[in-house]
Amino acid sequence: MAEPWSGCPARAYDHEVVLARRNEPEILAAPSAPSAPSAPSARLRLLTVGVAVTLAVAMAVALLRVADGRPDRATVQAGPSSSDPILGATTPAPPGVELQLELGWRTLLADGDKLVVGTRPLAERDLLLAVLARDDVAFSAFPADGAVLVVGGDRLKAKHVADISRATRTTTADGGEIVQIGPDAMVGPGPALDLGPPKPMAGGVAVRLGDVPQSSRTLAAYLGPQADPALMRQAQAMAASVRLRPVDPATIPPPPPGSRPGFDSGEASGQLRPVVSFTGAGSTYTARAGGDCADVVISGSTQPLAGGCSAGRPAGGGLQVVAASSHPGSPPAPPLGQTFAPGRGPVLPAMIVLGRLGSEAHDVVAVLVDGQMIPASVGSDGWVLVATEGRPFLLEVRDAGGKPVTRTPVT
Repeated sequence: MAEPWSGCPARAYDHEVVLARRNEPEILAAPSAPSAPSAPSARLRLLTVGVAVTLAVAMAVALLRVADGRPDRATVQAGPSSSDPILGATTPAPPGVELQLELGWRTLLADGDKLVVGTRPLAERDLLLAVLARDDVAFSAFPADGAVLVVGGDRLKAKHVADISRATRTTTADGGEIVQIGPDAMVGPGPALDLGPPKPMAGGVAVRLGDVPQSSRTLAAYLGPQADPALMRQAQAMAASVRLRPVDPATIPPPPPGSRPGFDSGEASGQLRPVVSFTGAGSTYTARAGGDCADVVISGSTQPLAGGCSAGRPAGGGLQVVAASSHPGSPPAPPLGQTFAPGRGPVLPAMIVLGRLGSEAHDVVAVLVDGQMIPASVGSDGWVLVATEGRPFLLEVRDAGGKPVTRTPVT
């Protein structure tokens, strides 16, 4: 039985590629009791079939050449979509990203400015992981001989991070140290429109990351343990062909009033009361709600870290992700016998997810990209809270027996 899903990204498939893949000769069944044709008639029929096959092949090659001017590649595009996330009914819109698809590859997902192509299909769960374009995911059933190229990214992960080894350090008169991080110390995900060195991941899958300059998008190529190395060279060629296209602002829905980073669905205001707490990622977090809106604060502070508004409490066993955000978190305790100078201890990043659960469900589990499962806290009026050190990409609603009932992506 197919697993229940809600909020999955819609998919649109490129018709040129489908048409090209259908260019295969058909085998027609012969009559059950054919009459013996004369030799000239048989030769004429054979010649006619040969000409028809030749014309069919020529037409297919011409179609591919129209697409890109080359007989072994076709253009695939992804554009902003006003699609229903469940039904997948899309409205035509200008493309947001395109690339030149190599022969033998197919479009797995094309939605907004995200595009996933591969040589083998991916399970829905693995497709959700792939589109994040991360190097720390654990696929559940990645095809051993398959390859996947992603133009995507994770909005909860900074695209550029500071390389402390490139920072400028200055010693003050009192013996202190000032660390200055300039533009040269910021490191991106990989080379521009190319793929960096391979990195092994769980299950024998290798990943190579790259960058799409002047955008929030990144590149990721995944290769199964038994895949032909030539597939990675094809992935590099496709990465070099990635182009971003202008998007009509009219196709982008306006954000809710009061929304901002960490508050994608609006902001709670007025008299707020604590509804649920969660201890994890080195701290205790509390969600405070007022009506259908809530925010999240860390222990000892009243400054909201994330929040938003739900569309009322979901019916039955439904779940709505209200907000997902990341923040630096709290520094851990120093190793035994050592002390950290103020402000110099390592900081654990924390991922916060706030949701709301229907009245007929009880338990929620956050599934992380590396496969870990963290039980979330469920409080009054269905508010759900979880904070993790790893990246959660799914929230599973489970029944009394611990069986998943629904799965909601955390995007």
